[in-house]
Amino acid sequence: MRLVVDLDDVMTRTTQRIMEVFVQFHKSTIVCSRTEIDFKSMFPEYKSEYISEFVWDTHKTVIFDIDTMPYVPELPKFLKQLKHKGIELILGTANPIEYYVQDFVAEIIYPSYEKFLTIEFTLDKHLIKADAWIDDDPRILEKLDFNKKIFVKDMPYNRDFKQGIRISSLLECLRYL
Repeated sequence: MRLVVDLDDVMTRTTQRIMEVFVQFHKSTIVCSRTEIDFKSMFPEYKSEYISEFVWDTHKTVIFDIDTMPYVPELPKFLKQLKHKGIELILGTANPIEYYVQDFVAEIIYPSYEKFLTIEFTLDKHLIKADAWIDDDPRILEKLDFNKKIFVKDMPYNRDFKQGIRISSLLECLRYL
């Protein structure tokens, strides 16, 4: 079985927190948008290499609290159960900062799930060949094949979406897999 898990919220929140630290560190007057995650467009005066190094150093040195990220605290137990069931995990994200996503995955997920893991960088997560999906975006959800298992991460903005199995925790979907 192949399971696609949406990683966009985790990556966006983490990147936004690192941007806030970048602004504070450089005593900048730039206000970080809650939707802006592109360092290069927000900080054109800095070279890409410098930004990459700052992001690497910052996310490695506990500037943000990883336990506050959506679903991250329950990941170890979730991954252990998926591995026990032999389920292949596909992390789907539209996050454009591929190296950062890969670093996050290498640090947080890969150590316990290396043999079962794939990362797909795409806006079209519905095209990933899989047997089940976990997502919260109604635009993605409405494109999925509901003859397969679809888990809807419960969020205020998707409460009108009535298909799929609504979950508030990754662990809830384990009984259906």
